[in-house]
Amino acid sequence: MKNKTSFTIDILLCVTLISSLFYCLVTSFDIKTEWYIIVVPTAIFCTIYGLLASLVKKSGVLFISVAITMIVFVFTLLFSLESILEQLSYVITQVLKPLSQYLPVQNKIILGDTLGTSATGLFVFISAILSAVFTISLIRYKRILIPSLLSMVLLVPCFILVNTLPSLVCLFIAIASLIALYISKNTRKFRPSQGGVIAAISFGIMLVVMTILLAFNPIEKYERFDWQENLLQSIENGFNIDDGRKTSTEKNLNEIKGSLEEKENLNDISPLTQTHTPVMTVTSAVGGNIYLKGTAYADYRDNIWSIISDNDAARYPQDFVPFTATIGNNALTDTRVHMLNESKIAYVPYFLESLPDNLNSVADVCVKNDTDKNEFYYSHYPFYAENTYRYNNSTEAENYKAFVYDTYLEIPRKTQIELRRIADQEGFLDSELTVSEKIEMVKNYISSSKPYSLKTPKMPSGKDFAAWFLNESDTGYCVHFATAGTLMLRAVGIPARYVTGYYATAYANQTVTVTTDNAHAWVEYYSDTAGWIPLECTPSSFQPARYVGSQRASGGSTDTTQPTTVEPTTAPTAPTNGTVSHSTKPKNDIKSSFEFNGFTIAMMSLGIVALALIAIFSRRIIIIKKRKQRFETGRNNKRAICIYKELKNLTKISHLLITDEVKSVYEKARFSNHTISDDELKIIENAYYNSIEEIYNNLPRIKKPYYKFIKAIK
Repeated sequence: MKNKTSFTIDILLCVTLISSLFYCLVTSFDIKTEWYIIVVPTAIFCTIYGLLASLVKKSGVLFISVAITMIVFVFTLLFSLESILEQLSYVITQVLKPLSQYLPVQNKIILGDTLGTSATGLFVFISAILSAVFTISLIRYKRILIPSLLSMVLLVPCFILVNTLPSLVCLFIAIASLIALYISKNTRKFRPSQGGVIAAISFGIMLVVMTILLAFNPIEKYERFDWQENLLQSIENGFNIDDGRKTSTEKNLNEIKGSLEEKENLNDISPLTQTHTPVMTVTSAVGGNIYLKGTAYADYRDNIWSIISDNDAARYPQDFVPFTATIGNNALTDTRVHMLNESKIAYVPYFLESLPDNLNSVADVCVKNDTDKNEFYYSHYPFYAENTYRYNNSTEAENYKAFVYDTYLEIPRKTQIELRRIADQEGFLDSELTVSEKIEMVKNYISSSKPYSLKTPKMPSGKDFAAWFLNESDTGYCVHFATAGTLMLRAVGIPARYVTGYYATAYANQTVTVTTDNAHAWVEYYSDTAGWIPLECTPSSFQPARYVGSQRASGGSTDTTQPTTVEPTTAPTAPTNGTVSHSTKPKNDIKSSFEFNGFTIAMMSLGIVALALIAIFSRRIIIIKKRKQRFETGRNNKRAICIYKELKNLTKISHLLITDEVKSVYEKARFSNHTISDDELKIIENAYYNSIEEIYNNLPRIKKPYYKFIKAIK
């Protein structure tokens, strides 16, 4: 058997590809298997079928041999048809189970007498079939189309839903194998001895490239672009994908995602510049500082705040509105909020009596505006720190309480260890402290930990935001204090979350203008008896930005009392072009973040291009070196035959004619006992090199690089 190296590499690639495809299915749909029992037979099948494809010359004999071998292995030695049907039912059911939650399909199919509990035997059976198809296609016919199509068929089910994505390791290996086969397909066809080597090199390079991409762009930081969200929504609407199975909370959350900032990336937080851009006007019946709540964030991971996930939304108690669940002891007051530009997010005061018409809560994340209106009147209980609040004690409220404790105590392990160390040092973990005392101690500690400054520098990479702020940073602003306060409360066992919106000074019966300088981030903690309560952890020495202008309401009086102070803030950014941006970063911060991402993408692109060029040049060098070795070593007859075969290949890409003299020398070398002389060998060599020059010189300029570096003819 010739080309043993390429044969071995092709067998290894087939085993690797088939095993990785199976493992993608296993990890996507939680299919139970005995993994080593699948890999070992796959290696045996590929080796046997590969040997048959290489050694058996007649196609008819080959296919009969494969059929007999498969029957012996699968049906006689391994298991029965009934067992295969039971395991097939098990696999189909495992695949349909998650799909049936979103698509109008059955969640169980039983083909045999019972439902299997493992898919090991079925995968061995399929492995026998795939091994035959893959090895014969690659080794016998030098084709990759059928293996590629079958691979796609096995991978497609894994990508129908986001929550059935396969393990990255097996997915990368499968993709690298397919790309390696594609890159080496021409070499495999015309230079079989080099096809396997090229495939092995390509496989290694692709794994390195994908690993680098993953290192620079971890999955946790991936965010879909707007066009992807819109396309996904269009597909869902067009094909009725959810089929009524999504909860109303999930639907509302998906609808509003394009209008709010789903994530707050603290890795990009940098010094801020205030822009004084008007966002809304507020008229209140009483004076004092007022929180206008925008978005509440639940998950903190890799220094990124995120709203509740789709899985959390599915668990959310339906029809429970936390915005109206808390009741104060003071009399109700009225506040009018007039947005200066269209906004799908409504900024609402705390402790609403009810939501205005056409405003709907999106779980406990935000309130969405389902109308074209931009002015709303709210009746609510004023927020005072000393006020006493009562909470909705319905069954839904109890369910929501369970949801809160499951969702808003999560904290990364590394962050938790450091914050609990500080908490223990400061006495927050004292078992005799009440919850109220712990909250007050955390607030006082965080707010007095650092001076306030909008010039706080960007956090160095590789740090945890909360730990870096408390231990290393010299200053901070609302984002820093709110993050540290939220996570510290979670670390000591109190449900808390990070909230963004606006914080402004209101004067009784007077209209004030709220600008981007009033954007703010603060803490909410959950009280079992009062619901979500805002907690200000930013230093009290800073006041909210004052209104730009005011208009006194007729018949009213002005309350000149100075409210509790808080710093001006960062986000949401000013509305532009008729829409409001709900980011907690100003325009200049978004710009710097974009530039950073652009630089990173540019560097990654350069790296990928460099790796691709290295692969192309390495492949060219290997091909030329191997060709030169065949042309210059061995007996003259063998050299003449090798050169003639290369010359024959050149005729496939041109209208080149081989002279009778050259054919005569080749026939002597190939079919007679005549030893080719150096002069005769020179005839074939000159014909080959002259043909290369002629072909290359006659090529269009655009094709020359392809034939020089990819085909490596010169």
